[in-house]
Amino acid sequence: MDSSVEEILELYKKQRGVVPAYVEMLAESKPEVLRDYYAMRKKIFEEGVIPRKYKELIVMAMCFTRLFPGGEAHMKAAMEFGATKEEIIEVMLLALPGVGMPPLSTAARVLKNLEKE
Repeated sequence: MDSSVEEILELYKKQRGVVPAYVEMLAESKPEVLRDYYAMRKKIFEEGVIPRKYKELIVMAMCFTRLFPGGEAHMKAAMEFGATKEEIIEVMLLALPGVGMPPLSTAARVLKNLEKE
């Protein structure tokens, strides 16, 4: 495994506490795809017209509404970039009419656990 892929894995571990399974799979089988994906992801999350806090809140909501496990990492990141508990709850409430209670329930459990840390 080349050093750029190892660096990407370390960044995921540092940022999320764990390396997602799809990232590990790409690192092993398609490192060039992982490098390209990470470069795109890094560019998307840079500060721009939309501040990073809001980008994290948007992606957090998308993850929870799709029941994707990345929601917790994006909730943590949103908090690190200044999102409040009230903002997180309001963003998840925005999704409630369209997707129902399960994503809100999952987000509430994650938020409660993060508050205990």
